[in-house]
Amino acid sequence: MADNQEEKTEEKSSPRKSFLSNPLVLIGIILVVQIAIAFVLGKIMSSRAIAAYDKARAEAGSGELSPAANDDLGEGGNRGTIVMLDNIIVNLKERDKLYYLKVTIGLEVPDSSVQNEIKQREAQLKDDVISLLSGKRVSELDSLEERNALKAELHKRISASLLAGDLINIYFSDFVIQ
Repeated sequence: MADNQEEKTEEKSSPRKSFLSNPLVLIGIILVVQIAIAFVLGKIMSSRAIAAYDKARAEAGSGELSPAANDDLGEGGNRGTIVMLDNIIVNLKERDKLYYLKVTIGLEVPDSSVQNEIKQREAQLKDDVISLLSGKRVSELDSLEERNALKAELHKRISASLLAGDLINIYFSDFVIQ
């Protein structure tokens, strides 16, 4: 009888461990939940990014940037040549803070005559870009729509300076605000 009581007390003192009390199972469940949350958030964020991209492409296709901005093709369906204006750095002011903008701009041109003119007048074109950018605030350049509006302004200003022809499109290959 004493043996029976000892067996009963052993059973009561060490109850069976439940499935969820195992630390490896808990870690596995937590990882699965985190992966599921990351997947859902990724889908939501990518759908918003795609919607913003589609909106920008639609605005560009309406003639805001250039006649060929919708499919990045020049006249006659051919791509133009891209001439780079490298490492333009300007000061931006926002309230009492001073920021720097470093931008590299690609100018897509339809033919070699416009390309040659850009190379010959690079200093003047960089000055036009610097004049336009230095008048901006950080808050005027921090969204996709505002950068597309900046591209449209640059397109208009640079095309007006060129005598041999107009630009096809403008690209930012580097755009850093610090």
